[in-house]
Amino acid sequence: MKKSLKIHRIVFLLLGVILLFTSGAYAGSQESRDLETIKLLIEKFSSKKAAESILLARAIVKASQRHEMDPFLVLAVIQVESSFKKNAISPVGAVGLMQIMPHTGRAIASDL
Repeated sequence: MKKSLKIHRIVFLLLGVILLFTSGAYAGSQESRDLETIKLLIEKFSSKKAAESILLARAIVKASQRHEMDPFLVLAVIQVESSFKKNAISPVGAVGLMQIMPHTGRAIASDL
């Protein structure tokens, strides 16, 4: 994918987040707001249905909290790297939603 297309996708994703924040519909606990926002963004930018979206949103929020990362950054990386396709494989062998190289994945997993 071209770099300019990736940048455009990130910009559109961030605009979606801004629109949700400013719409007035963003109320409740931070975690529940993040979860609902991420679910809506997944549905908007992918072909996933509501049930799949909520499962992925929960996984993103939980992992983000565990590793002290912004869930919207994780969401943006997933959108740009794999367009929410969990079985994505790049031409150089990176796999999954966040396009991790197998040797990097093994190294990270051994540290957990």
